[in-house]
Amino acid sequence: MYLMFKSLLAASAIAFATAMPSFAAPSTCWIGANARNNGSIPAQSCDVHHRVNANGHRVIDVYTPVDGVTMSVILWTDANRNPEYAELIGSNGIRVNMNYRFDNSGDLHLFNDASEAYIRL
Repeated sequence: MYLMFKSLLAASAIAFATAMPSFAAPSTCWIGANARNNGSIPAQSCDVHHRVNANGHRVIDVYTPVDGVTMSVILWTDANRNPEYAELIGSNGIRVNMNYRFDNSGDLHLFNDASEAYIRL
């Protein structure tokens, strides 16, 4: 899973900017592979855009200008609207599923056994 997440981040660096929506003011993201092992993730600037797709799912588009990573996060819920999983899609089409929750500040927390990411919304 670590390699899939790392591949998603690395391969997403080839962004297709013309297909991405215009982004809001920069926010803060913490994105890291194997973050559970080293205990911290360095903060970075990111541009975040919220939308609802044609199927009614909440989608968060994230662009990190420092490394050029572009990805979309689709938040899937169960029949009771409880978090089910997040589907991360890189600009190259690589997909990774992760668990998700919102913390007390309303920030999105994505996680699995190999990786973690926080996105300030």
